[in-house]
Amino acid sequence: MIGQQRQGRSTYRWLVDQTNSGALRMSMFGEGGNPAIYGPELIPELWYFVTATNDGIAMRLYVDGNQVASGDAIELEESATPIQWGRWPGGTENCQGLYLDEISLYSRAMTSEEVGLLHSQGVTMNEPTLVGYWRNQDSTDGVISDETGNGRAELVNDARIVFGQCPMTP
Repeated sequence: MIGQQRQGRSTYRWLVDQTNSGALRMSMFGEGGNPAIYGPELIPELWYFVTATNDGIAMRLYVDGNQVASGDAIELEESATPIQWGRWPGGTENCQGLYLDEISLYSRAMTSEEVGLLHSQGVTMNEPTLVGYWRNQDSTDGVISDETGNGRAELVNDARIVFGQCPMTP
């Protein structure tokens, strides 16, 4: 679904995706190991509000505003490689039934309370830590723009956004 590759390597630095069985997964890759946490299997053709956070100590997965998994995080090296969503290296495998709608990125890990509020209210555009917000239903010619007005349509913390070959909306 969304991830960032390690600088100069073919492996991901972090990744949120689905396993072959459909389970939600968050993985980190670095010198300190490759921890992963797993959430529930997601039912094809249903919409979910998925949130992943990493505060440097713990990584957490939320589905529809509720925490479903947590585990130890590792320190990640800096990377300016593209943040990629809807794309896996080498093609579109694992894209069956996967659609991405609204994507928002924040400058720090959200608390459980903030995730619950975001799920119930949606993005208000007033969140002080909001870095970028992309509503994929507003795409034209496959290009979507950051709606925050922060000027980050192409850049998020010095990392380009790369859209992949998986369908963004049905």
